[in-house]
Amino acid sequence: MATALSLPTPTPGPASDEARSYGLRLRMAYLLAISLTLALIAVRNPPLVAFRELSVEDVVGTLAALALISAFLERAVEVFVAAWRVGEQQQLEIKLQRLRADRAGGADVKALRLQISRFRHETRMYSLAVSVVLGILVSLAGVRALAAVVESGQIEQGYWHNGFFSVLDVLITGALLGGGADAIHKVVSTFTTFMEATKSRVKGAG
Repeated sequence: MATALSLPTPTPGPASDEARSYGLRLRMAYLLAISLTLALIAVRNPPLVAFRELSVEDVVGTLAALALISAFLERAVEVFVAAWRVGEQQQLEIKLQRLRADRAGGADVKALRLQISRFRHETRMYSLAVSVVLGILVSLAGVRALAAVVESGQIEQGYWHNGFFSVLDVLITGALLGGGADAIHKVVSTFTTFMEATKSRVKGAG
């Protein structure tokens, strides 16, 4: 009679605990954002805004300018982070090469690889944080994404509305610039593809 193999039940480790904690924080952030939005609508009921009449060239030109600024930020962040983090990463990689040369145990090599992987992940997170902070500072200096597509006269109906719109514009523009030029290029590509497809359908219908 064949005996059934009993597989060990996986026990949750630090990685799974961290993932659950991150998911919980994310859900709490969503709930907080929704609650604040509903409270703002109930108390203030902000007026609707009107969008500017923009051509395809206007939209692409605005996004191209944002992409150029984002590319500048990326390069600046690379310089800052390299001066701060590259030296320690190189030391870890040299240590890994020595372990391999000495034919050290697999556990030691695996542990060091994991350490290097975590170090690179931390570096990426630091780079993203610095990029977003710099993006917000650039936006505070006057570079705004939402203001470029909204009629300015529509957001002057009271100080609170104008201030709230400006804060939101700074945060969104800062995140957009900090996200990198590639993300903005994807937006440009998606927009131009959509407009070309729409133009082709209109011509076909005519």
